[in-house]
Amino acid sequence: MRKIITLIITLLFSAASFSQQTTSIAPPLTKTDYLKKGKNQKTAAWLLLGGGATVSLIGIAVEVNSANNALIDLFTLQPTITSSSSGGVLLITGGFAMLGSIPLFIASGKNKRKANAATTFFKMETMQVIQQHSLVQHPYPAISVKIGL
Repeated sequence: MRKIITLIITLLFSAASFSQQTTSIAPPLTKTDYLKKGKNQKTAAWLLLGGGATVSLIGIAVEVNSANNALIDLFTLQPTITSSSSGGVLLITGGFAMLGSIPLFIASGKNKRKANAATTFFKMETMQVIQQHSLVQHPYPAISVKIGL
């Protein structure tokens, strides 16, 4: 009796081991998906770089104007008191925005390389099927996606 139960359990485990997972969490990304993702990242990187440069230039202009007013106040008899640090804040913010564009350029390049490495092709797979009390290799067509990482 113990041998029969062990044999049945072994057969159940071996039958389950020939199975494949039928549902996937997320479908694999295709070449167009990677190209679109890379293009969006490159656009965002250029926007960050351009916006950061613009904000930095505005910050430099504000600081130059502030320095100019301080120089004028030095030679006039009526000094004006202004303590604004908005130019420095704009300059630092623009610098961080420009630095933030670097990872997006890198990620865009990686996605472009992934898109060029992705290929799709048909392939004949085999599956073990029980026919007339024996296991037989049964071929079936399958679509395969190869992504070189």
